[in-house]
Amino acid sequence: MRIMNMRLYDGGSKIKAFFDIESQEGFLMKGFKIIDGSKGLFISSPSEKDKDGKYWDRIRFSAELTDTVNEKALAEYQNLGGAGVSQTSTGGAPLPF
Repeated sequence: MRIMNMRLYDGGSKIKAFFDIESQEGFLMKGFKIIDGSKGLFISSPSEKDKDGKYWDRIRFSAELTDTVNEKALAEYQNLGGAGVSQTSTGGAPLPF
């Protein structure tokens, strides 16, 4: 897997970037976000809102894979400057799985 199309975002919200993940099999998972939460930056999976207003993740990873994706996505975010200006990455190094 690898991080694709990292786009930094400065829209006055807690969202700091959007990105996609491409698997080794060629699946492209779109709509991941980097969020600036109360405990620092973290990755948010694509989600959808149900009729009651609750959000549900559309993609779920194991804890180990989540940690690896967090590490790689945040590293790519830092490589782009992480300052909130609009930039785009065409893809970082493949993830080791």
